[in-house]
Order: sequence, then C-alpha cells, then structure tokens
Amino acid sequence: MSLDRTAKDTCVRFGVAFRCAAAITMMVASIGAHAGEIHGKVVDSNGGEALGRVSVAVLDTKFRTQTSVTGEFVIAGIPAGNYTLRIEAVGYRFRAVPFSLNSESESKEFSVALTLDGFRRTETVVNVKGDVYHGEEAAVPSQMSLVGAEIKAAGTVLADDPFRAVQSLPGVSASGNNEFFGQFSVMGAPFDRVGVYVDGVQVQQPFHGLPDEAQGASLSLFSGETIDEVTLMPIAYPVKFADGAGAALLIRTREGSRTGPLFRVSLGMAESSFLAEGSLGKSNRGSWLASARKSYLGYLTQYSVKNASDVSFEDGDLKLTYDLTPRQSLDLYSIYGHTDLSRRFPADFNQTASGDSNFALARAGWRFAASPRLLVESHAAYLDQSFRKANADGLFLNQDAYGEWVGGTSVVWNWSKDNVLEAGWTGRGLRNSGSSTFFTSSEFDPTPVPVAVDNGSG
Repeated sequence: MSLDRTAKDTCVRFGVAFRCAAAITMMVASIGAHAGEIHGKVVDSNGGEALGRVSVAVLDTKFRTQTSVTGEFVIAGIPAGNYTLRIEAVGYRFRAVPFSLNSESESKEFSVALTLDGFRRTETVVNVKGDVYHGEEAAVPSQMSLVGAEIKAAGTVLADDPFRAVQSLPGVSASGNNEFFGQFSVMGAPFDRVGVYVDGVQVQQPFHGLPDEAQGASLSLFSGETIDEVTLMPIAYPVKFADGAGAALLIRTREGSRTGPLFRVSLGMAESSFLAEGSLGKSNRGSWLASARKSYLGYLTQYSVKNASDVSFEDGDLKLTYDLTPRQSLDLYSIYGHTDLSRRFPADFNQTASGDSNFALARAGWRFAASPRLLVESHAAYLDQSFRKANADGLFLNQDAYGEWVGGTSVVWNWSKDNVLEAGWTGRGLRNSGSSTFFTSSEFDPTPVPVAVDNGSG
C-alpha cells in the first residue's frame, strides 16, 4: 500500500514536470512562431555601389546593426508587429521604411538606395530621355558644370558655398588670392565682370558682406544643399547671358523631393543650417523646399586676420513647384539674406566701423512643353539690395539701395535633329540711389566735420 502510494506520487510529480516542460516548450515555440527576420542590402542611388558601415535600426526597439563591406545586413528575432526601419549614413539622406511582420517565420528583404545630400529623391519611376531642353547650352564651346554632390565636395569644409566650389574649376581663382572671400576671377576677369544668373535672372553681388571692404570675409547666399547645378561659361556664351563681359555663371536651384516630409539640422563650426522638403498636395503634383542658415565665419576670421571684420550672416530660401498638367508647371523661388559687420579697430573717421546689408530676390516662372520639339518659358522677378556703412562714432559714411523688376519669355524650337532655334525677350526696370560722406578734422577741433557729400540716383 505504501509502495503503491509512493509510486503514484512519483508519477504525479513526473506528470506535473512533464506538463510544465511541455508548456515551456510550447511557449518558446509560440514566441519563435511570431518572431521574424529582416535582411537586405544598402547601395548608393547614383552609382549602385554597396555601402558599408551604414546604421540600420528598427525604431523604438533595441534591434539595430550595421551593414557589412558588401552593404548587406540581417536582423533576426523581431516579434510580430508594425515597425519603421531607419537607414542612415554620413553624407547621405536617411531613409525611413515602414514594414510589418505578422506571419510565422516571416522574413522580409529590403533593397535600399541612399541618396547623397544635395540630390533630389523621388519614389516615382519615369521614362527619362535626353532632348534639347536638357544638358549643355547650345553653341557654347567651353562650359564647366558642377552638380549637387560635386558642389558639396568642392565647397570646402569651412563654408558650404557653391561659389567656393566654382573656385576649384580651371581658370578660376579667388579674388586677390584671398580665400576668405567667395568672389572670384575668371581667366583674369574680375568678379564685377562676371554675370551671375539664378534660374535665368541676373543678380548683383549675391554675397554676405559689404562692398569695397578688403578685410574680413564674404559668403554667397546660396547653400550647396539647395542648388541643383552650377555652370560656368568663361567664353563665347549665348547672347542672353551677355550682360557680363567677363564670364557667365548659371545657378539652377533644385526642387524639393516629392516624398514624405524630410527634415535635417546641421550644426558646425562655421555655420548651422536647417533644411526641410516634401511633396505638395495630396496628388503629389508638386514639391516644396525651405532652408535657413546662420553663419559664424566672422568669429573665425577676426582672430586669424589682422583688423578683420566681425561679420554675422543669416539667410533663408523657399521654393515651390507645382505641375498644372503633365506638360505645364509653375515654380516660385524666394531668398533673403542679412549681414551685420563690426570692425574692432577703425583707423580714422572715414573708415567703416559698422554696417549692414540686405539681399532679397523673388521669382515666379511658368514652363510649357507644347510639344517634344517646342518649349515656352516665362518668368518675372523682383530684386532688392541695400547696404549702409558708418564710422566709429556712428556717423553715416555710405549707403546704397538697388532695385530691379525683370520679366522675360523664351521659345526654343528643335525644328530638326541637331538644329535648335531659340528666341526671346527680356525687360528690366532698374533703380539705384546712394550717397556718401567724407569727414575731416583740424588740429584745434578734432570733431569730425563733413566736407564732401555725394548723392546720386538713377
């Protein structure tokens, strides 16, 4: 009787243990059944090269890894659910890809192409073919172009400036061999002989800084992240760019990405910047792009250049693009920049001790591809520039205000293969007013007295 009860208790204990083990096994199997795996490869969208050491993470979880030298990654053991995969690397725009795992032993594969900063990304597949409306300007024997990634690479680490990128081209050098300035000469021609065109509109001195100031630094108002292409034509350029006798510099601003909103903040030693872009409208027929920048270049130059100016920069721009029809589009571009200058040790009453300048440009454009061989473009723009200088006593020295209304239309007809006929007109309304004062003092009365005042307008 005792032996039977002992055996029975033992069987009960073994039975409980067996049931517990079975429950644990089923629990583990259940967890495994609802855990999945993701794997894939990350490449460069431009050339298709594999990208190694790219950060790959499942947001709001502990699952993360890096790509191998072949660009491949694997993350296993992810429970069922909805997630977002984030892929990011230095110099590239990050990608956020939503995904879900909900079936037993599910495995998902991803093929991700990262886009370099300064390039525009689209998630729409289109048929692309070259035509007369793309590529180099016709009948220009010598022209050099820089695109987004090249502008970023050549714009120097100190300042993300497309004009400094242009200085890396053959025949181009910094004005006066002073690399603190964004102005440049082309084959010996000074910068004031170079015509600068932004989306077909000529602009005058698009820089942060004050004219006729040999000390300090200058920076263009344009950021490499908002420029699609810069083209320099040193000789024999078309007549529509003939307002500059030395060379022609064409700047084409880029559109925003027609995807979900993207935001990026950059903090650096020389400047801080903010960039945002995305699609416009529910039908994805347009895009928007906005950026803002604050530069600290003056804080660096004032300690490295004797009697340098303390210059603070800030600017911002906005571009909107919308397709009215598959063959018609509208775009609006605006940019504004402000500069403050302060010199530490002005020499006399007639030397600039402080000053400021402003630059504003607003442009609206319309583009109509009437047929594969006929293109019509129109634009209207307003430009406003002003500056003011004062001496150490705060007395006025120079001031100038320049404004311009401009409009134009062009028609391009590719009437036969390798034959292009282009015609158009441009109208400009200019105004310019300025004044300057010269001070002198005597041995008996050191108070500065204005002895010459020049006022002009046109």
